[in-house]
Amino acid sequence: MVQKKLLATDKKIQALAKSVKQISKKPAATTKPASARRKTSTVTTKKSAPARQPSLARVKVPEYLVAPKETIALWFRAYQLILNSSDKKITNALKKHKKFYKLWGTDKSITFEKWWQTKSALFEDKSSVEVVKNIKKDANHIHLSVPLNKKLETIVAQFKEQVKPVLIEAQKKNLVIKHKFSPTTMKGMKTNKIIMLLDLYDEVFNQTFKDKKEQAYKLSDVLNRPKYAEKVPGSLQKYHEVYEAVEGSNTLIKTIVDNVNLKELSNAKRYINRYKQKVNKLLLNVAEGKFPGKY
Repeated sequence: MVQKKLLATDKKIQALAKSVKQISKKPAATTKPASARRKTSTVTTKKSAPARQPSLARVKVPEYLVAPKETIALWFRAYQLILNSSDKKITNALKKHKKFYKLWGTDKSITFEKWWQTKSALFEDKSSVEVVKNIKKDANHIHLSVPLNKKLETIVAQFKEQVKPVLIEAQKKNLVIKHKFSPTTMKGMKTNKIIMLLDLYDEVFNQTFKDKKEQAYKLSDVLNRPKYAEKVPGSLQKYHEVYEAVEGSNTLIKTIVDNVNLKELSNAKRYINRYKQKVNKLLLNVAEGKFPGKY
């Protein structure tokens, strides 16, 4: 009886030992510290890169232009002076012809190069050699009969022979491409003179001075710059020297000279009126959509 009880107890102990052995094979659960738990639960959000600003849309510069880029830059500068002008006559003329410059834009401070990036296509010369059915009767075209049974090299050589003298003769005339934004003249355009007049308007006629003497000095100062091929009138050159000498003198000499009616001043005033009239006519032409026009 006692032996049976011992056997039963031994079986229970063996079963318990087996259970403990199986439990011991399972990996023990590790408890992470609170700080570690916080780290694993934290979601890191990747910052998105800032959106790229759209670049200025560029237009491919045409291969052929109605006028040299330098000429168009001069026209643009005159247009900018008008946009910034305080002369009512000039600004009113621009208002009447604002449709002409609609595609140019009205930014008063944009540089020519930046403006040119998007506006150069406005000045494309689209005229080209072409096969036509209807003859164009105007001074900008001539008509040739081309024999199609010859080699290209022969046709090109004969083309040059026929066209060369015609081109030479045409270039003696002031033939302008029919284009909305074509200058009114190309042959003999006095570029340097136009630059000088625009400088005078910008630095003299569109500025305020304390008196006519100061304005006359500024006029003579601009005209005395070496970049102008046009010779400075002798009276203006003399006035420039006298004015600087007086300004560099003491108060007594300034007072004495101020009370003297200098002949040079009257001559300078005459030139002020002459140049002002020319530059105003130039800018009025531009306001009306003509560059340079007669001035």
